[in-house]
Amino acid sequence: MVSLKLEEMRVAESRLMEYAHRYAEVGENAYEMQLFDTEIPGDVVPLAANKNKKNPPPLTVHGIHVWNKEKSAEESAQPPLVLVHGYANGALYFYRNFVGLARSFPHIYSLDWLGWGLSSRPKFRLEDSSTETAEAFFVESLEAWRRANKIPKMVLAGHSIGGYLSVAYCEKYPQHVDKLILLSPAGVKEETPLDRDRIQRWREQSGLMGKTALSIIPKLFDMGITPCSVLRIVPESVGYGWVTNYVERRLPEITSSDERRAIADYLYQNASLPGSGEFALNRILQVNTIARYPLVSRIPRLKIPQVTFLYGDSDWMDSRGGLDVQSRCSQIAGAPQIQVLEVPRAGHLLMLENYELFNAGVVLGGLGPSALSAYAPRPRLLLPRRSQNLAFPNIGNARPPSVSIQG
Repeated sequence: MVSLKLEEMRVAESRLMEYAHRYAEVGENAYEMQLFDTEIPGDVVPLAANKNKKNPPPLTVHGIHVWNKEKSAEESAQPPLVLVHGYANGALYFYRNFVGLARSFPHIYSLDWLGWGLSSRPKFRLEDSSTETAEAFFVESLEAWRRANKIPKMVLAGHSIGGYLSVAYCEKYPQHVDKLILLSPAGVKEETPLDRDRIQRWREQSGLMGKTALSIIPKLFDMGITPCSVLRIVPESVGYGWVTNYVERRLPEITSSDERRAIADYLYQNASLPGSGEFALNRILQVNTIARYPLVSRIPRLKIPQVTFLYGDSDWMDSRGGLDVQSRCSQIAGAPQIQVLEVPRAGHLLMLENYELFNAGVVLGGLGPSALSAYAPRPRLLLPRRSQNLAFPNIGNARPPSVSIQG
């Protein structure tokens, strides 16, 4: 059954590969795309099963390599762009972006995180239940992938929970990141009294069904029940219907019914494969989606020169989180330089909703303004929240810097 599901996932992936080529301009053939697998040592990730094994079996990180055949050798020596997806997505979720980004970046890699897509899906039984160990599952597998592919430095761009994990990677391996781009990142802000008041109002204003849901959902979340867990136990027609409705509701910008179906197939097949990386969710986030170790307190500590936030203008990941990080970093010597950009006519899935201005934002964050034509459309630059530029004598609830997770 699993082998059949894997084959269905490959078919769904190949359909999005076909669509990726359609975003080339007429006559454009300077790029190449190739799916590839990278074998990494099984002992780099903190799986409980590895404790008593001298040589655990290797794992695989799956991805796509896109490169520009016409870039010079000097240009090809630039750090490649490495894209990492968000929760319940995969490497091909950036299919609309590959060709456009290849006009600026000589090499692009888009990866399936370990435990997702067509990467290995080991049972998510880790050495302990801590947030740090859950982060290490992803951080150490990404680092092993980088070493295996002999990439000294990269422009790292992560979407949603992939943005959160990219920050965790930069905390441990800053020497391998040239610039960091956070694409509508999850887990930025700290919990506020307003957040708690909002939940309390929901409880008070909800009917019986709402109150029951608000009572049950936290329990399911703590038990590690994920949306994909539910999808795998319902009939396929029901689960696929849910995913199809999600795509139609969230991506009205995609007007082709065939293209929407290709996305739905990809998401459904990805979610219906055996669960693995998805079970990190309740170790990284609280049930209210606030991170256990919010990024607003961690990014100012990063030893990398620049971080770019890229949000949609109707994004449910609030751009004020990026502006709060900018305010904090402006008060701390040696903190990264922060810029916050906003893509119009886009929400959380901005790479699909407005792919051209998304691409422009990634180019600005990774290569700087000179890499774009002076007349090229670009995202809006959001201004710092000067009225809130207060002194930050400490870094709040940042994880202690002494914590280090070894693979």
